[in-house]
Amino acid sequence: MPQKKLLHRRSSFLLLTGAVITISLLALGLHQALKQPKAVSGPIKTIDGQSESPAKKSNTVAEQNSSINQKPTTVNPVSPNNELSAPYGSFVSNHKPGQNGSNLTELSQCTTTPGATCLIKFTQGDVVKTLSPKLTASDGTVFWEWNVKDAGLTDGKWVVSAVAMLSDQSKTTTDAIELEIQ
Repeated sequence: MPQKKLLHRRSSFLLLTGAVITISLLALGLHQALKQPKAVSGPIKTIDGQSESPAKKSNTVAEQNSSINQKPTTVNPVSPNNELSAPYGSFVSNHKPGQNGSNLTELSQCTTTPGATCLIKFTQGDVVKTLSPKLTASDGTVFWEWNVKDAGLTDGKWVVSAVAMLSDQSKTTTDAIELEIQ
């Protein structure tokens, strides 16, 4: 009989110890999950300071592109009958910023129909972050320079898309490679 009691006590002790360890691990995981910053949808501030809404954005391409030392260009007048080209370009200059010592500054480019508006969009689940819409130059290109650390993008993979808009037309191109933040 004493051996059964001892065996029962050992089983109870092991069961209780296992439960305490399991609860501790779950609490630690919950604590880590709550500590992880959450991304929220919204504009990404660019190094040239432009993260405002389209209504407040600059109206001249020269002002918009001045921060990246481009020669100021003028936009050709666009007739409403122009066919919008699907956007293309280097939507992000580095798909794994900060990894292996790489730079956290990104240069994003969108090329489409001259005079169209373009923006770069980053999506992770239901969170959408955007680089502010800009008017393309006479060659159809627009650039953004921005810092990943300041963008509010959380760890994980982000789908990168460029959206071009002209009159009542809109075309979107999704990058084949996701942006990976660690």
